[in-house]
Amino acid sequence: MEFFKDFPNREEGQTSVEYILLVAAMAVVIFSILGGLRTRILPSANPCPPEDTTLGCQLSRIVQSLGTTDPSFRYFRIRK
Repeated sequence: MEFFKDFPNREEGQTSVEYILLVAAMAVVIFSILGGLRTRILPSANPCPPEDTTLGCQLSRIVQSLGTTDPSFRYFRIRK
């Protein structure tokens, strides 16, 4: 019976649940931001199609316009 009397006064469990939910919400926000950045930075195909506006393709076009690319360079896809 003592357990039920002290139950409303104990908040340690509630605080830990709130922190866990806060960490989960922050993880969702961070993963969604990183997912959006990935689609804006990494090219969709290699070599880049002319209509691709990702940062990787734009940088590739800039370097190619400078005439500093060597056709013997190879590209490697980085996997997680």
